[in-house]
Amino acid sequence: GDKSPKVIIDLSIPSNIDSAVIEEFATDLIDISNLRNIASQNLLERENEIEAAEEIIDENINIFHQLNKTRKVEIKMKEVPQKIREIKDQAINQVFADDISSLDEHSKEVLTKVLNYMEKKCISIPMIMAKEIILESTN
Repeated sequence: GDKSPKVIIDLSIPSNIDSAVIEEFATDLIDISNLRNIASQNLLERENEIEAAEEIIDENINIFHQLNKTRKVEIKMKEVPQKIREIKDQAINQVFADDISSLDEHSKEVLTKVLNYMEKKCISIPMIMAKEIILESTN
């Protein structure tokens, strides 16, 4: 005599629930065919998500390769600043030492400023250009 709504789960094949039960009582039937439909819908949604995930992965792999190339260049060029400083020091202390020693203090200061400026530019320009070349080659 209980007329309250019921949930019936039928996992048998073929179905064991008589259609009169469904018609006579307020029921919510969950059976294998319903579960197959739900599983099919979930599978389609997952397949769409796989494509989206693959796009994200591909994009991040490309970004990684670009960063990796840039980092390799940075590592290879890490000696550039030291080499340029060595060249400047050799010019000041050996190649042009006699000429520089004959300069007055103001001239020495100006020369030092010029050389420091050139050193900074000679260090930064190759680094910037190398990174630009890498970025252009990956696009």
